[in-house]
Amino acid sequence: MKNIFFSLIAIVISTTTYSQENPKNEFDYLGKIHNEVILEFIKVNSKPALSIDQVLTNVKPVILSNSTYKQKFGSQYSNLKEDEVRKYMPDIANNFSTLVNDQKISSDAKKLLDELLSYINNTSDYNTILKNVITFEDKVLNYDILKYEKELILSSSSIARYSSYLWLVQKPKTPNDTTESRGRGFWIILADVGGGILGAGGGYAGVAACASAGSLIAEQLTGKGK
Repeated sequence: MKNIFFSLIAIVISTTTYSQENPKNEFDYLGKIHNEVILEFIKVNSKPALSIDQVLTNVKPVILSNSTYKQKFGSQYSNLKEDEVRKYMPDIANNFSTLVNDQKISSDAKKLLDELLSYINNTSDYNTILKNVITFEDKVLNYDILKYEKELILSSSSIARYSSYLWLVQKPKTPNDTTESRGRGFWIILADVGGGILGAGGGYAGVAACASAGSLIAEQLTGKGK
């Protein structure tokens, strides 16, 4: 009887752990691409403390060889520029408020992006982030904003969900791993979403590529303690 009781408890506990998917969001595949690219990059780039330029150079072949990316975008490619990274990376301390404000979208859309980013900042509980983001996505799907604005926000929320799962649940070991850096996963997740927002000018391919690059650059900087 005790074994049955504890088995039931284990089942209940396991059902409270959420996966990263949300089939309601048509841009779910962008988050999937993001995570696959990050894991493959870590596998093939064992050198620690890469520069921004090295990350941007090394991530390109990883992205272009990703099967989901190739299926969706072929050889289309658009990624971050080093000057963009240097301009907006310090803004991470302000929850990317400057980056959001610089977007050519309505004030309602900017408020929604700010809301999404607020769910990540200083949070390390994955299930809380996931529930908040999925509820947020339901809200966005029914929100009266322009189609492009809705697509930008839902693309960003897909990246946020998958990135949170990657850095807070899977916690891949990287050449830059330190006890300190592992406690700052939310900084990397914010950078992922910020990179995706920056990449939106290059279409959905740009969102996937720039979010991946933003993630890897932030991981390098976080690992170095900067």
